[in-house]
Amino acid sequence: MHAKDYRKLASDQCQKYTGELIIIQLVLELIALVIGLLGLIRLTRNPVLIGIFGTLMSVATIIIAGPFEFSFINVAQKVYKDQSPEINDVFSGFKRFSQAFIVTALKFIFIFLWSLLLVVPGIIKSYSYSMAEYISYDDPNISSNDAITKSRQLMNGNKGKLFCLEISYIGWILLVVLTLGILGLWVMPKINQAKYNFYLNLVKQEQPKEVNASK
Repeated sequence: MHAKDYRKLASDQCQKYTGELIIIQLVLELIALVIGLLGLIRLTRNPVLIGIFGTLMSVATIIIAGPFEFSFINVAQKVYKDQSPEINDVFSGFKRFSQAFIVTALKFIFIFLWSLLLVVPGIIKSYSYSMAEYISYDDPNISSNDAITKSRQLMNGNKGKLFCLEISYIGWILLVVLTLGILGLWVMPKINQAKYNFYLNLVKQEQPKEVNASK
């Protein structure tokens, strides 16, 4: 499948649940807005306290990133299965908080360490580890390190394909920026769905290899 195929498939899948997905995305964007506004608050002119507050906000963002990523996956999975997503799905990832937090935090650490070498290795590794949350979500018993390792194996030879899929939405992303995020209520769920379909396709491609290896 090519980028245009993933875009069309995602658009077709999301069309039936446009209203529900817009509401869910609105809630997510409002949460992001609140976090962003809190990050701009300056309760004091003391640079030390400002630094502490900024650090706490960064840590809080890292802590909730994983659970919300699981929530995105849960919504995409429901749409894929032709099930109506619900507003409480926004927080569904927090039901598996520890697993979601650890895999995302560990991935962040690995990418950060690679980025210390040069920017390019960090970007490459971000694509290598991009399927870790999907793998972890599908297998509650897998360790975070194994999920990252499996993501690296799945993305071997597929990093360019994911890059092409993401870059194919660049026009829509620019329009989202120009509309101050309003268009994102409609676009972002489709991007999330397209990436989920990309992951499922990688898994399907990997299954024949695992069968052959076991013979």
